[in-house]
Amino acid sequence: MTERNTGTSDGLPQGADLIGLTEIDPYHPDAIQAHYNNILRLTGWLVRTHASAQQLQEHLTGKVVMPHLRDAAETLFAANKEFVEGLQTPESQKLLARIKDRYEIADQLPARTPEQRAASRLATSLHGIKIVSDFDGTITDEDVIQMVDGVKPGFPVAFTFDVALQAVKDIEFKTALINMHPATFKPTITNYPEQYLNYGRISHLRNGVQESFTGFIEEDVPVRIITANAALSVKGTFERIPIPHDFKIWGIEADSVISAEKAAVIQKEAVDDPERAVIYIGDGASDKAAIDAKDQIAFYFALKDSRFERELRRAAGALYFTYEDWYDIKNKLREISQKVPAVGQYVEGFPSQSLSYSTRA
Repeated sequence: MTERNTGTSDGLPQGADLIGLTEIDPYHPDAIQAHYNNILRLTGWLVRTHASAQQLQEHLTGKVVMPHLRDAAETLFAANKEFVEGLQTPESQKLLARIKDRYEIADQLPARTPEQRAASRLATSLHGIKIVSDFDGTITDEDVIQMVDGVKPGFPVAFTFDVALQAVKDIEFKTALINMHPATFKPTITNYPEQYLNYGRISHLRNGVQESFTGFIEEDVPVRIITANAALSVKGTFERIPIPHDFKIWGIEADSVISAEKAAVIQKEAVDDPERAVIYIGDGASDKAAIDAKDQIAFYFALKDSRFERELRRAAGALYFTYEDWYDIKNKLREISQKVPAVGQYVEGFPSQSLSYSTRA
């Protein structure tokens, strides 16, 4: 492990100095400890040059508003509003309604099991499936992250962003994220991008991820990752995962928080290819927003006993299955795909289709 300066001075307050952080070999036994040490030093830099967790709490609650953060956040809010409104055009609304109608037709078929209902929905989708997945806790397995000093190492702004967020209970996550972004994600992504890659590189993968993504490549299944974490963290993680041919990351960037509009992003992916069935995979509280797009989602996978599963249980009409690892997801997709030809012939106006996903062992 060697010391080096990993950033540039772009976006820093005048006179602020960058710090040298440890270059990490993700395969080194001390990589997680080194990453944790980097985060501590990066947190100190962030507090000195931008804002502490307490200052962010006061800003979020309006106790002490920081005008420069407020103004920067307004630009982000405007960009997100424009993205969401882009789905309100007559053409997009027509496509969204078409997908909803298609699933309603499929749901009229006799189906004794959730798997049969899922197969009926897939039989109406002429182009196969598209996987849309959360990142933290879904692609990665947060329960087995090695603890350091009694805490998880976390992503580069965890000790300011997370601490501030935990102390503010009555603010919507998306609103808090956008308001804190100019003092957390923006400066660190701009000046220390390597630290987000490192977070992804040392994160523990959920079992079965690599095998499932190999299957997506073999069957040419498009995959999208949507996260309220940095897109760079996803890139770091996917250095160890086979990347499908049609692959896109919706994540936090230095100048964009579009991925915080989870329902709208899912709907955008649906209308981009309305003949593909969107299957959403998630694990936690942030995935609740995906339920707002349930009319355009063929079915969900929720981590067993998670808050996301509890939210889906309460959501009328949401079709879902549970998983503990990606082997569960792979096996359930195979089971459903084998039922598709049998139900497709009964869906009036839609030919029987084979699901574009591997049925190999």
